[in-house]
Amino acid sequence: MNGLTPAIFHGIFNGMSSSVTMDSAGRLVLPRKIREQLNLHGGSRLNLELEKDSVRLVPMPEEEARIVMRNGRHVIETSSPLGVGEIRKAILAEREERLVKLSSKK
Repeated sequence: MNGLTPAIFHGIFNGMSSSVTMDSAGRLVLPRKIREQLNLHGGSRLNLELEKDSVRLVPMPEEEARIVMRNGRHVIETSSPLGVGEIRKAILAEREERLVKLSSKK
């Protein structure tokens, strides 16, 4: 399984586990297989939970960004910083919405 071993917690199969090493700045790199399984990418937000003597990372739901007009300019509006993927998704959604509006005017 490419260095990943199945993990069983409380009798429930949770997919996989792996060991990682923290760098001097306190950063961890999650293995690609785990990132892919959880659909994580640069900018994904994780909730860190301390449980007795362990740390648990839980993916947070992706926040929806929307594009609004301010002073004649398109601005991305959200309550927290976004990764490149979320920004691209918001831009594509706005473009699609404008195309639908334009096509319905004909």
